[in-house]
Amino acid sequence: MNVEYRTHMLDNGIQVVYIPRKDSNVSSICVFCRVGSVDENPSTYGMSHYLEHMLFKGTDTRPSAKIISSELDSVGAYFNAYTDKACTGYIVKVNSDFLEKSIYLLGDILSNSNLKQTEFDIEKHVVVEEINKSKDIPSVKVLENAYEIIFKEHPLAHTIASEPTNILSYNRSDVYSYYKKYYVSNNIIISVASNVIFEDIIKYIQKSDFNNCLQNKELNLRTFPPLLKQTIPRFSIKNKKTEQVHLVIGFPIESMYSRDKYALELIQTILAGNMSSRLFLDLREKNGLSYNVSMDTSYYQTCGAIFIQTSFNKDSLFIKNTSIKDSKMYIKDIITPGGLPIIIENLKLMKNILVPEDELEKAKGFLKGSFILGMEDGLSKADHFGRQLMFNHNPIENFGYLIDEYNKVTPEDIKKTSNKYFDFNKMNISIIGEYKLEDVEKFVSIYLDE
Repeated sequence: MNVEYRTHMLDNGIQVVYIPRKDSNVSSICVFCRVGSVDENPSTYGMSHYLEHMLFKGTDTRPSAKIISSELDSVGAYFNAYTDKACTGYIVKVNSDFLEKSIYLLGDILSNSNLKQTEFDIEKHVVVEEINKSKDIPSVKVLENAYEIIFKEHPLAHTIASEPTNILSYNRSDVYSYYKKYYVSNNIIISVASNVIFEDIIKYIQKSDFNNCLQNKELNLRTFPPLLKQTIPRFSIKNKKTEQVHLVIGFPIESMYSRDKYALELIQTILAGNMSSRLFLDLREKNGLSYNVSMDTSYYQTCGAIFIQTSFNKDSLFIKNTSIKDSKMYIKDIITPGGLPIIIENLKLMKNILVPEDELEKAKGFLKGSFILGMEDGLSKADHFGRQLMFNHNPIENFGYLIDEYNKVTPEDIKKTSNKYFDFNKMNISIIGEYKLEDVEKFVSIYLDE
């Protein structure tokens, strides 16, 4: 199950991880810069994301966005970028014959973008429209609201894209200074999965503008305050007329370095990891409440969170009231639990009843199968190893190592970990729908006291 990989550090401090692929003539490149929304303050909110946009707008060698995109399009490359809470990533997937060309392009735009004033002013409005679009998507907004309450007064609380007023207030010199502060050699990781040999890839990187990146020795290690102590549930209830109520339930967890993550990944799989998971069967198959339900863990360097997210009929948060006709054509009202109590009951079961061995083994098999599928994709491999290098995992966790750790988890570990993290005094509920804060607070208080 283990994947072969090699690491290397350039003379200027850029770290490189290489994953050989002998079965494909496709190369995947992930370039990570260790900067995200957690590095921002009120005057720079949203700047990491805005800068990600601007780095595709032109350099002296490639003076426009059209030239940059055309160069990649001309070789059929897949390219993308994203900004996360703790990093910014740039991705190219390309025929290996054009790997060298792709590395040169990435080195150019990450090192030499000129942030022209005309492009700078235009892109503000593009990013504002992206922000406005996300605000109109309840499934996105309800999760952002959950982050705000679970990470209250912590750098993880504010959104990645920020607010339109922040974006429109930027001036070029401030963004350029931010760029030159963080896009430095000791803050960049290059991860490549390819059939091109390691020595040639290092040679390409050394010939690119990545090799000209300077270090910023004054770039401090991130330091964050601890999460505020939580002793009662928190709520974010946005009363809005919708056809569905959108719900997120979240709990704080420990950091990406905690060994609890292996049990938590299995808990996530058991509860909402696939179509035979408990919440999927309970919410959708048994009660016809929801089209889908998901569960995710977000790990960061000092803390994290686990979230359950779903949506269902706008009147079914507390109870589901269904009218049916019996054989004599009489109308009957059938009242069953709504989405919120069903989820809470499933969390209680995880805390109080040992997971059957066969169910736990099925979850382990699901994760193992997912890893095997992921190993077929060079981009997944590049992302997996590059992210660990970026966040200084020691050791770097190979796929075989992860499987071994999952196999060690017992039903008792699942119960213990569920009790540790599914503390209802630390529950965070985010809702978008036609509900009032006082009604949700009252329901939760009464329900948990029963």
